[in-house]
Amino acid sequence: DAEAIPFLKRALELDPNFAIAYCSIAVNYANLGQTNLAAENARKAYSLRDRVSERERYRISAFYFQNVTGEVEKATEAYELWAKSYPRDMVPHGNLGVIYAALGQYEKSIVETEVQQRLESTLTGYGNLAGTYTEVGRLKEARQTIQEAQQKGFDGLGVRSAQYSLAFLAKNNTEMEQQVAWA
Repeated sequence: DAEAIPFLKRALELDPNFAIAYCSIAVNYANLGQTNLAAENARKAYSLRDRVSERERYRISAFYFQNVTGEVEKATEAYELWAKSYPRDMVPHGNLGVIYAALGQYEKSIVETEVQQRLESTLTGYGNLAGTYTEVGRLKEARQTIQEAQQKGFDGLGVRSAQYSLAFLAKNNTEMEQQVAWA
């Protein structure tokens, strides 16, 4: 995320009306925890959304509603329309998975995250899926998801957090300590 920002800033210098670049930089800032800069750029993207393709408009609107206004219903609607209109795009499924999990709708979260992972496996997707399986007590599937992630070379905080949670539930102090040491 941090490495992408200078390139996006350069794109915006060349075209100050490049809506999707504003959205992309907003996503990067959000991923880095810089919420004010994320919101500022998301607002600019949203103000320019009439100049983009339908798919880009879904992306901009969904991010804006989810991260700037907090209108989860509108964000969910935008992600659902995006997913129906572009069924091979993994992004709306992954983000729907996050929203549904946050709302406690774990089974819906699992379905969306599984779709996202079938379309394109990501470290975040593995972590989210393992974590949600854990939330609903599907511990065997959580372990299998972690093992698959590791076999495919995906290793990061989301997967390690899920490992820690499973170790905690199993009262496995050694495994918990290993995950803390890794972190």
